[in-house]
Amino acid sequence: MLSDCDLNVNTLNQISDKKGISCFGLERIADYLDVSVDYLLGRTDEPKTINQINTGDVGNNSNVNINKSSFSDTDNELISEFKKLTFNDKAKVMSLIAELSEKKA
Repeated sequence: MLSDCDLNVNTLNQISDKKGISCFGLERIADYLDVSVDYLLGRTDEPKTINQINTGDVGNNSNVNINKSSFSDTDNELISEFKKLTFNDKAKVMSLIAELSEKKA
């Protein structure tokens, strides 16, 4: 799993030594296991990720309500292409979005 997530054994040491794990490492593990980060952290008993939610309320532990029909074709295409990127490329895209948002504000 560690090699598939591009993580090393130090990640396990950080968890077992209670030093903490980076949010990026935790996200990679959650994606690998196809569960939410909140599920790994014990914040919810529901292992579903946002990508697995169709519409409506996910339960008492969440205020998430996604209506995919409100997404445009362009939104859906962007989401589809984003999901195909590597973790590092996703981080680059998110950094660019943050940079552009700051310029806009």
